[in-house]
Amino acid sequence: MKAAKKRLTVKFNFKTRQVICDNASAFMYECGYILHNNCSMQYKEWRHVPEEAPLPLCHRLTILFEIDVEDANVCKVIDSHVARAWRTYRSQLHDYFKGIGGPVDPTKAKTTPPPNMGSKDDWEYLCDMWCEPKYMETAEKRVMARGKRKMNSRNLFKKYNKLSHRTWT
Repeated sequence: MKAAKKRLTVKFNFKTRQVICDNASAFMYECGYILHNNCSMQYKEWRHVPEEAPLPLCHRLTILFEIDVEDANVCKVIDSHVARAWRTYRSQLHDYFKGIGGPVDPTKAKTTPPPNMGSKDDWEYLCDMWCEPKYMETAEKRVMARGKRKMNSRNLFKKYNKLSHRTWT
């Protein structure tokens, strides 16, 4: 990109909200990178993030990619990719929190944020949220529910592929 000194073209499938071009991986990487460095994590879910917060993220993408952020369909695709990146990043932070013994010793967890964490306030907010009794109770219920599932995957092809030696033609 830097050598060519021009923005990359991106094509979207608005029905599935997917990026469909050779630059799709670069686009998704940049969505995640911009999100990590510029978005606050002090919300319970992505849908609670105010609508004004993602707008600067969209405009930062226009520096690298040839996209029309004025188009509502393009904004929906970008929003879905950023929402996925936001959930993935929160999941990684939660894994780090559990790995350093956060549920057992929350004060230690608060003082040792991950190296890629942008704001210390965001980390403290997340630690407080993950240590709340209501959150821990809900998380325990979800673990129990996942343990009771009869089928691990919703992908029926994998299920049938394991159960029979049928050839799919």
